[in-house]
Formats: sequence, C-alpha cells, structure tokens
Amino acid sequence: MLIKRFQDIIAWKKAKLPTIQIYELFEESMDFGFKDQLQRVSVS
Repeated sequence: MLIKRFQDIIAWKKAKLPTIQIYELFEESMDFGFKDQLQRVSVS
C-alpha cells in the first residue's frame, strides 16, 4: 500500500471517528477549560 497523503494512513482514519465524537459530545459544554483539554487531547 502506497501512502501519498496522511489521510491514507489507516490509523489516522480510525482515530478520526473518536475525535469527531468528542467534539460533538462537548460542543455545548460550558466548562470551557475541560472542553478545550479534551478536544486537544483527542486531536493528539
């Protein structure tokens, strides 16, 4: 399998879904520090 873009990496594809779920779960949260921390850790 040839990887031309980082989007072609299988691990990246699988990690994208939980990141999207974290953003959706906490989009209306008023605890901005906690929300920001969770979103940053889900991306990394």
